[in-house]
Amino acid sequence: MGKEWISLKETGQLYLEKILLTFDIPILFVCKDYENRRYLCLNVDEDTGKTVIAQVYTEQLKDMLEDKVPMEAVFRNAVKGDVIIAEYNTDDCEIVSHNEAAMCMSSDLLPKKGACFELRNDELDEYISYLKKQRIKVDVGSYFTGRLLEIVNVSDAAFMKKFVLNDYKKKNIEHVIDKIVLGEPHENCVYTVNKGNRMIA
Repeated sequence: MGKEWISLKETGQLYLEKILLTFDIPILFVCKDYENRRYLCLNVDEDTGKTVIAQVYTEQLKDMLEDKVPMEAVFRNAVKGDVIIAEYNTDDCEIVSHNEAAMCMSSDLLPKKGACFELRNDELDEYISYLKKQRIKVDVGSYFTGRLLEIVNVSDAAFMKKFVLNDYKKKNIEHVIDKIVLGEPHENCVYTVNKGNRMIA
């Protein structure tokens, strides 16, 4: 885990993973919680520390850093459709937070619509490479007649369950997907497929 940032009722303790943009303080940065879920954070008020926090899939974050999707769109498409607004309450000397619907929140709290990240350097390239490596492929052999099952974004897999089976019709695997169980995806991956058979990656 990285350096501790803040603890919120919505997320628990958040840890700083990567600062993407900074001036005197971090402006745009990535945090993780204890279950390795990622959050894209935007500081919108330096005085109060008001910050928009959106849980995102690793693939969304990677696409944003590669300018495939605008920054605002990543916040609007936050996991579960909500973002967290957190700021420091000077009267009570505490951090207060609440949820807002990502699609309905004020555009004043987000990057300009359509604006891409457009910043690249060696350090960011290394981070993008790190995000890309969080993909594994498991050959499930004869169970799927030699086809390939790809688990996308291991750190997110327990939450998004995004599976791609090459050249295989979805309707034929829906009953199988329901029986796939993921355990401790950030440490190792255990997949239970039919009648208790297991594959470990």
